[in-house]
Amino acid sequence: MYIDKIENLKNYVKDQDLCDAILNFLKVAKTANKGKNDILGETYANVIDYTTKPFETIKMEVHRQFIDLQCVIVGEEKLLKQDISFGKAITEYNAEKDYAFHAPETFDSAILNDTNFAILYPNDLHQCVAVNQPIDIRKIVFKIPVGLI
Repeated sequence: MYIDKIENLKNYVKDQDLCDAILNFLKVAKTANKGKNDILGETYANVIDYTTKPFETIKMEVHRQFIDLQCVIVGEEKLLKQDISFGKAITEYNAEKDYAFHAPETFDSAILNDTNFAILYPNDLHQCVAVNQPIDIRKIVFKIPVGLI
């Protein structure tokens, strides 16, 4: 997992065409259509508007087929994160939707806002929650096939 500033994205996405396509999409992300937006090849962006939820239980998701590149466009949220080796599976992996849920005993956290991004690999458990109180946010989750970054 990596969390860094948007201007450093080129250090993580080595394919220049893909990096340019992601950065160009971020420029129009505030007005982009909600839902799935094709980016380049099999990479796509899910544009999501929602109200952050308070922390209630440790239930983190993990993916196998896609790497998440998450960017909060409006607002902020807290990203809870942990390596998969520290989490007990609580659901079977759903290959069609590319996720499973795990419940780790411990986790770290970081704040995501409009200045940074998070890259989450198949071994990274993650859950996003409200920072202090629930707020409305707009978030882009780029789904990048494993192996491209």
